Amino acid sequence: MTRWEDLSNNEKTAVRQLARGELHDVPARLIRRLADLGLADPSKPEGRLTPAGLDLYRTRPKPTGRPFRNG
Repeated sequence: MTRWEDLSNNEKTAVRQLARGELHDVPARLIRRLADLGLADPSKPEGRLTPAGLDLYRTRPKPTGRPFRNG
């Protein structure tokens, strides 16, 4: 089972974009990589998340609070 923390920043971005339907922004190589991890459907070249991919997206850690601003 793949954990959110195990994904690279590019893979995390690709999962977020696919979950939001921003298919044109995700390179084919990342879709293939996510398919290898079982997070994207390999039979859909445009890139659709599998139920496991959607579950990972929904349960990902979310930032809390506001970013620190100096000044």
